[in-house]
Amino acid sequence: MIREECHMKDAILAAPPRFFKNLLLDEFQSEAIWHLQRNTSTLVSAPTGTGKTVIADFLVDACIKSGKRIAYTAPVKALVNQKFRNYAQMVGRNQVGILTGDLSENPDAPVLLMTTEVFRNMLVSGAPTLKKIAWVVFDEIHYLDHAQRGTVWEEAIMLMPPAMKLLGLSATVPNASEIADWIESVHKAPVAVVSHTERAVPLEHLYYNRMCGTIKPEKLMYARTSSVLAHKGLDIKAGFLSQRDLDGLRSDRDLGFQDDSNHLDMVRYVAANRLFPCLYFVMSRRGCEEKAHQLAAKADYLRPREKEAVRVAIKQELTAMALRPDSIPRFAQVSEMWRRGIAFHHAGMLPATKQIVETLLERKLLRVLYATETFAVGVNMPVRTVCFDSLKKYDGREVRYLTQGEYFQMAGRAGRRGFDRQGTVLIAADFGAFSQQEQPPIWDEQKLEPINSKIQLSFNFVANLAARWPNDRITALLSHSLAGFQNSENTSVFRDFDQKREILRRLDYLNDDGLLPRGEVCRHLHVQEILITELIFDGVLADMDTETLAGFAAALVYEPRPAETAFPFVPPRWLAAADIALARVNQRLDGFAEIKPEIYPAITPLIRAWVQGRSLNRILRDFPMSPGDFVTACRRAIDLLRQISDAIQALDRASVPAHTENANDTDMPQKIKEAITALDRHVVSVKL
Repeated sequence: MIREECHMKDAILAAPPRFFKNLLLDEFQSEAIWHLQRNTSTLVSAPTGTGKTVIADFLVDACIKSGKRIAYTAPVKALVNQKFRNYAQMVGRNQVGILTGDLSENPDAPVLLMTTEVFRNMLVSGAPTLKKIAWVVFDEIHYLDHAQRGTVWEEAIMLMPPAMKLLGLSATVPNASEIADWIESVHKAPVAVVSHTERAVPLEHLYYNRMCGTIKPEKLMYARTSSVLAHKGLDIKAGFLSQRDLDGLRSDRDLGFQDDSNHLDMVRYVAANRLFPCLYFVMSRRGCEEKAHQLAAKADYLRPREKEAVRVAIKQELTAMALRPDSIPRFAQVSEMWRRGIAFHHAGMLPATKQIVETLLERKLLRVLYATETFAVGVNMPVRTVCFDSLKKYDGREVRYLTQGEYFQMAGRAGRRGFDRQGTVLIAADFGAFSQQEQPPIWDEQKLEPINSKIQLSFNFVANLAARWPNDRITALLSHSLAGFQNSENTSVFRDFDQKREILRRLDYLNDDGLLPRGEVCRHLHVQEILITELIFDGVLADMDTETLAGFAAALVYEPRPAETAFPFVPPRWLAAADIALARVNQRLDGFAEIKPEIYPAITPLIRAWVQGRSLNRILRDFPMSPGDFVTACRRAIDLLRQISDAIQALDRASVPAHTENANDTDMPQKIKEAITALDRHVVSVKL
């Protein structure tokens, strides 16, 4: 596809700018800004930590000065919240708004921060406020390739109004030009591609083993073999190994070889070589906490004045969040760890606790931070050294090696621009954990995986399009999917749409004239659309009190962890009604499809206790659940309750047949409001 330059009436620069807010721009930053000044949609592909954010900062600043509105989208709420704070400081809080489903503040602001899901939902429903938005920033646009959530990015790009311009910020991807060509085909307007492969701070990748020290990747298997032979009293350099010796190298089990290297050895190496601060990735929450406690029992890295700075920072954060120390589970334990310059960070922690940890890291008061993979997405804070406890992860289906993209998303946090000549990446090499036949991948940013379509349509998407657009326009939209662009013979998106539309027809959600009352409700729901719609029309939700409503919402959105499957509970009354509704739905579908929503009613007693005013510490004494997971459940429940409220109000406006009058309870909006208020308190409440 031939790319064209898009000229605008504003002044066009003869050459790319060199500075932004007294910051000397890199060539790729300058090039991207030049395209933005020419009102051209732009896709920037560059390694983690190279300064893509500066490009977005320029665009936000330019929109404010020119009186245009801009939406900034990010994949996770933590990143949205961080960006809100950053831009509030940069352009003034009154100029910035935030929308994350469970949180809404200043929604008419010139700069609007939101999750990509919220942006997509606004597009699919035709929200009027979008007509005034001139630009949208897709931070982490490579999430197009995310197995479960990539469809959100694809749908959002397909649904964007033609006049809206786009800035996409991506980690390095090999097919950035293909993605730009696809966006051009959708919007019928040029998309500039700015690709930058050089890191601002180069990375050195090393393995580490207690017996061998640091090992270059190409020497790893040699070092492993040497260690195993040394364990047997043999010297690889001596040569003349017998066939029996060689056969014995095939299995460490046969050798009885054990490698007692551990994370403490690697951290000692980091300390001895002055490579702090260190971000140590561990692929499990429990592992994060255990390793942090083990290190804290043996090490103390902070001087007295730094310990005082930690105390002050903690007090400032708690005061800003209106929380007392006893609000934080095991506060005495973790605060003592923080005063030693050690911390852990994972999704199971309270947001307030994570905020304190992030503040301490930002203020250079942490030397070692053990973190899970979520830190690499939700927090943008570089360090001197990144360590990996393992190169494998459980992805929900299997234990596998990290992809190149996953590895560099984490490894790319190593190296602080302006501070370090290079970033160091250390990988734990446990010679007892892998065999001669299994070699870890070679990590190479030239071998990153390409972005591929992950589109998967929802009932909400189908209902909204059926309500708003004629068939020929729907067909045109679906023909612009990334899936079809990458493979013209791929018709899966059409089949998916047709199947879901037929399901909605059979269930009386729509007909040839458009949406029926059930469909009007469905189009306002983004999760469990069919089940919730049926329960509304059965009058089940109308019979619920405030506590039951809150528990019901949490049960439909919460994703349990394996350790939580044994929660004791008495099945709520609505569960039987849900079974009846689902049986009726599937009977009407008569084998054409089956609706099988995932429900987790075991969480309802916890939510009920919270709504009744019980403290989080008391609740978690009785149930094996992480505080962060509990807060996530409450916030998702708040989001769903707001969707249900919108659906009920849509039902008010629709022409509802007499036999569904029990669904339209005039007290429902008030009960939902009370449920949200009861959920949104104390540690669950978001403080921006």
